[in-house]
Amino acid sequence: LIASLLLTPARKLMWNRWFFVGGTLAMLIFLPNLIWMVQHHFPHLEVLANIRRHQLIVSLNPLEFLSQQVLIQHPLTLPLWLGGLLYFFVHPQGKTYRFLSWAYIITLVMLLAMNGRVYYLSPSYPMLLAGGAVWAEEWLAAPRRAWIKAAFLVILTVGGVVMAPFALPVLPPERYVQYSTAIGFEQPRVENWPLGALPQPLADRFGWPEMAEATAKVYYSLSPEERSRTVILGLIYGQAGAIDFYGPALGLPKALSGHLTYYYWGEETAKSVPAGATVIALGFVFPGFSADDLKPHFESVEIAGYTHHPYSMPFENFPIYLARGLKVPLIELWPRLKNWN
Repeated sequence: LIASLLLTPARKLMWNRWFFVGGTLAMLIFLPNLIWMVQHHFPHLEVLANIRRHQLIVSLNPLEFLSQQVLIQHPLTLPLWLGGLLYFFVHPQGKTYRFLSWAYIITLVMLLAMNGRVYYLSPSYPMLLAGGAVWAEEWLAAPRRAWIKAAFLVILTVGGVVMAPFALPVLPPERYVQYSTAIGFEQPRVENWPLGALPQPLADRFGWPEMAEATAKVYYSLSPEERSRTVILGLIYGQAGAIDFYGPALGLPKALSGHLTYYYWGEETAKSVPAGATVIALGFVFPGFSADDLKPHFESVEIAGYTHHPYSMPFENFPIYLARGLKVPLIELWPRLKNWN
């Protein structure tokens, strides 16, 4: 946004005292995050590098990226937001806000250069839709064009109804599958994971309560004495988060994970887990992680349960491992559990 202001006469707004007040306030709000990142050597950059290295995100060329922008924003709105982009550049009144179009273009170029996810640009479109709507209202004000306005609104509404199930969870899963099959449309992938019946944005909504319940079943199969020295370990933050969200009602302890910020959250708890402890391990089915990674560090490792949901992501259907007799204090293994992908 600052770069776009510098490119246009709107740069004079930057010398308004409220610009500095607002910028200072924004910086103060963000400052704790910045301090944390400096203290931890900018872990987010390490995560992004790992994601690129392991090709976890679907890589798109510029044309594919732009075509998916059209799809994500609903194809029939293209005349409005593209018109808004032009409105701020060429219209006598719109030129006052030309920096908004530059902000969109600069952000687009940055995302193309960094192989960003397609939906990262979505917050930019309301301002373009607003500009396009103003220009469209002006152009459609002529009485002879009234039919175009009515026709476009009907087409836009019908198209929105057709596309709604792909943007919002308005259909039951089985109906969604039937619907998407009938019209021959699939949501574009954003990550390189095997899919089940549903696309990832919908599949990620399923399986979490069942995972917590299956974990609780394993946990309560243990004697009270063994439960007192048992910890739950999720391979990824979603699994640990499911235990932390649904677990309290089931009497489960908080989960540990080496994934992303859970790596930091669990470090103090890991220091208190002694040798001889029992671990209920979730999700060891990812590339690079398996039950074989557990076996050298425990006296015994066995499958004690399963979690499954027909509509969840396939990798969230897995055996639950019961690992007994931790050979060293957990904190000694903690760096090996770090998973920043």
